[in-house]
Amino acid sequence: MLKSLVDSEEHKALLDTTAVILQDTPWYGELCGFGDNITTLWRYISREWFTNVQISQMVYLLQQSIEHSDVWRNKVEVVDGSFFVKLHSAHPNCVTNPGLYNSQQFRWLKKIGVSFETGAREMFTGIAFIDNNHWVSLSADFSRRKILYGDPKHNDPPEWLIASFRWWISMHTKNEDFVVESLESIRQTDSYSCGILAINALHHHFFPEQTKLLDAMSVDYGRLEQFTNIIGESRSLVGFIFFSLMLHKTHLSSCYYSRTPCIHVYIQAALHSP
Repeated sequence: MLKSLVDSEEHKALLDTTAVILQDTPWYGELCGFGDNITTLWRYISREWFTNVQISQMVYLLQQSIEHSDVWRNKVEVVDGSFFVKLHSAHPNCVTNPGLYNSQQFRWLKKIGVSFETGAREMFTGIAFIDNNHWVSLSADFSRRKILYGDPKHNDPPEWLIASFRWWISMHTKNEDFVVESLESIRQTDSYSCGILAINALHHHFFPEQTKLLDAMSVDYGRLEQFTNIIGESRSLVGFIFFSLMLHKTHLSSCYYSRTPCIHVYIQAALHSP
């Protein structure tokens, strides 16, 4: 995979950065800030299909980008695939038994819905899992009553997904009349890139000037970019922890995060650096 990227200066720089990260990262323990084992990152430097672990990691990065944006901060609800799993369960059960929606079982769905009902949020976006093997993107603008659906295969959305989403919308806006339009994305030409293309479509939707749509020749580049960004985000949190330890003169052993092997290595290296 890596050799195929050396076709431009930009790709070469990314490859060099990746090589450095691979050499100086301790490949054991928890990935700080994500709650996953750091070994889950190997899929980014391969051509393997992304699991819900990688999707959740990339959704977290999108969420961070949106929360740090002057345009989108506090306006967008960002979810990963677990939202749609819960929604798929809620829809038929709550239609049969309407009171069930108020139960603890679906409290999370209702909490998010209420944020649109009260105007605390204006837009919704996330990644859904369909057909037992495929990632797609969905975004909704509640003020314009519009649902944008992006499928890397450029197929129409499954009926259950739109029906469930419209039902959920109606529980909080009393309006199911949301039109469905296509979310701009690049067509998938392989069997494994749906995840990276789905998240790329959302990044491009919210940040069109900063994020270009990936094409078939740059999918590997997109995977490595996500890899370096995740490592960067994790190391930023390590730096914050280290700064807090020094600021409050807290002993290393008393910090919860420092007891994870990955964090311990970074902090110990900083403590003993000249």
